[in-house]
Amino acid sequence: MRQHQVNARKGWIKLWLNYWNRHDSIAYRPGGNGRQYKDEFFRDCRIINMSSTDQPSAILSPDAQKTFLDLFAPIMDELTKEAQAEVDRFNAIFSADHNAIGRVLKVHLVIEQYLNEHIIAEYKIENLAELRLSFSQKTKLLKDDLSPAAWVKGAIQNVNSVRNKFSHTLTPKIEWGEINNVTEVLKIARNGVSYVEPIDAMEAFAPVACAFLIEAPSSRRTQLEQLLKSGRMKFAVGEIF
Repeated sequence: MRQHQVNARKGWIKLWLNYWNRHDSIAYRPGGNGRQYKDEFFRDCRIINMSSTDQPSAILSPDAQKTFLDLFAPIMDELTKEAQAEVDRFNAIFSADHNAIGRVLKVHLVIEQYLNEHIIAEYKIENLAELRLSFSQKTKLLKDDLSPAAWVKGAIQNVNSVRNKFSHTLTPKIEWGEINNVTEVLKIARNGVSYVEPIDAMEAFAPVACAFLIEAPSSRRTQLEQLLKSGRMKFAVGEIF
């Protein structure tokens, strides 16, 4: 038997024995218990030092393999059902519609590109990539003032929170309450437009965020700051006013 076949068989045996360790209290023989039964199994199969990574001390003979399978016969149906349940769960997750994940990531990546450019221009940083800032750290560099970027800061942070949720959940769902700042910005920037799903609103917000992150010419910037200062956009930017 080749070494990789031996290692594969050892790994398979360890897998079953790990399962057995969780069922020590089960008695499969009259007058015996799980641990005694395992000790007998080790003796019958002549398996020594199973945890060693060196050459195996013994190779299971056909009779020993049969003994091994007989050992697990009482719980084989249970194990088979558990294994099939895990296969079904994996298939359900893997075949689910993950289109929303791609849409969220695209919105996040596009906004981050413009966020990077804004930080470089605002703080005169030439080596931003070398600083290895997270998206959250970058958003904290946006000022809480009357600048255009400040107006979309909270909404950009909403986008990042959703993106993080999608990074750690196989079947995520966006709730409207998670993007309150996004919807408030859109009430002004896209007045009168309604959205079926939260991801639709996030995609509509992306070009708005990018536009407000761009360093506009001084004349346009002054006009926008005056509009913000007048209070006409006050309800959309929160407590900073």
